[in-house]
Amino acid sequence: MYDASNHKDIREAEKAAARIERDRIEFLTAALSTVQGRTWFYHFLEDSHLFSDPFSGDPYREAYLKGERNVGLRIFAEISQHCPNQYIQMIKEANERLNHAAARSEYRSGQNSRRDLEGRSAAGDPDPDGAEPEFNLYEPEPTQ
Repeated sequence: MYDASNHKDIREAEKAAARIERDRIEFLTAALSTVQGRTWFYHFLEDSHLFSDPFSGDPYREAYLKGERNVGLRIFAEISQHCPNQYIQMIKEANERLNHAAARSEYRSGQNSRRDLEGRSAAGDPDPDGAEPEFNLYEPEPTQ
């Protein structure tokens, strides 16, 4: 039984709290050390409206969206405090996925008929500068 006046119980509770906090930080660091983890956290932050204003005009909907955003802001604060380099990497990877998706969409819409995604011309010649397009396994195929 915990006794708030007992110094030994207080020290044990402080040690337990420190251990829990250390485990949380280690989990976050481990998750953000992989592409899959960074992708998951990016989508989580995006879904929590961190990168946009949740204004909707409807006060009830807006309150709900701001509640979601509050959760995202708490996670963002943890990431930026404990894993700032992984956050920067996460944003770079997200931008690469967006750029790749935009290039793929442009190719599919026929606006870039001179080259395919592998950099070959319509005649099948490889790209003279040897640029290899990036492919990310975690990017969903765009729907038409």
